[in-house]
Amino acid sequence: MIGKSITLGYLTSKAPKLLQWIALFMASLLCFFYSGAFTYAQNPEQITLEETLKADSRQGFILSCVPTIESQSERFGLNLSVEQIGSYCTCVAIAIFDDMSSDEINAFLATMSLPERKEKARPEYSSRCSQTHLE
Repeated sequence: MIGKSITLGYLTSKAPKLLQWIALFMASLLCFFYSGAFTYAQNPEQITLEETLKADSRQGFILSCVPTIESQSERFGLNLSVEQIGSYCTCVAIAIFDDMSSDEINAFLATMSLPERKEKARPEYSSRCSQTHLE
């Protein structure tokens, strides 16, 4: 009986983290299907390095965005679901990276700083995505 309650307690304490990772995985899949990587699976001749770099940048952004927004949600008592947070982060990632030029992507990867035009537009992306995914 004690062994069962410990196992059950362990599983229930780990369930929120498991759900978070599942949501993060689903957000990554969304980026994959939205990106050129899905095009590659359908037609390998059409994939470009630029599309791959954009997809990788979006995925990296999402991986850093999710824990940040989770922390803010907890700190301010917003009670956002993992799905909402994943959708929001995916929306912002797509808005930031989809129309970046090759030069901008390469500069971003070298410096890990967004181009000035994207940094200025980021509050607008955040606002638009939060209205769509967090409310």
